[in-house]
Amino acid sequence: MPGFDTTQDLLGPIVVELGEELTATARFDARVTHVLTETVDAPIWVIGCHYSIGLKQENGEWRACSSRVRVMYEEGNPALETAARERVQLSSL
Repeated sequence: MPGFDTTQDLLGPIVVELGEELTATARFDARVTHVLTETVDAPIWVIGCHYSIGLKQENGEWRACSSRVRVMYEEGNPALETAARERVQLSSL
């Protein structure tokens, strides 16, 4: 996500279910750490998520055609998301 100093995504095992007619669904859990060091009081925001990615095979290649993210928990400073967005807007001026 733009605007953060750094992010780290730790993914769990990816489980893929084949569907009908060249479709599949990939599901996995993730723990995503966001860091914004200019926020002195609490520079870290962590979210635990469950991802579900819809896949479709076209011309012999699998491509993502849909995605859904469900946040399971948050730790740290969720206001960092807004601060990161504002940082991106200011840098584009």
